[in-house]
Amino acid sequence: MSEVDNQQWVVLDLETEGLVPSQCRVLECAAIHVGRKDLQTHSAVSWLVTHGSPGYMDAFVQEMHTRSGLLAALDADRSFLASTNQLLDDAHPWLDRALTAHFASVSPALRSIVLVGNSIHFDRAFLEQHCPVACKYLHHRMIDVSGLRMLYRAWVGEPQSAESKDAHRALSDCNMSLTDLRWFARNVFFNNSVPL
Repeated sequence: MSEVDNQQWVVLDLETEGLVPSQCRVLECAAIHVGRKDLQTHSAVSWLVTHGSPGYMDAFVQEMHTRSGLLAALDADRSFLASTNQLLDDAHPWLDRALTAHFASVSPALRSIVLVGNSIHFDRAFLEQHCPVACKYLHHRMIDVSGLRMLYRAWVGEPQSAESKDAHRALSDCNMSLTDLRWFARNVFFNNSVPL
């Protein structure tokens, strides 16, 4: 069995307090395990990452997460967790365990999961900072869907059906990345010869 045969693709998105992994926390995480050849969904998970207290966000990020409903969801979750004595000051270790369990269910082999997503290097940097155990399952290569869009725009023009409208909610953004990737697979790589 080749290295490629062992690889599993996981579309991933994180919502965070800002852009710097060492200074900002993860607020939401979603992951969709898809087939490499047909891009069909095998499993999907989504978690709010609720810390004991709200963290610092600049005005732009605060407005974005307010508009998306993420901050309201986190406040409701924080209240529920506090009422049941389950609120953690730092929820990153919990996320690391949850993501590790999910990755292990996708593939028991270390370094076998290829992350897929828009600007996926950003999400990977946060995972490396806050979820070091889960990162042991990640392959060193990644598939950046936004990079495909940049190449298409430079060489062909604006993609006709691949639309990127970030909802700034993790599962919605994962689904948007997957929709874009399916469009590129169908229209660029397979020339409509494979039903996706």
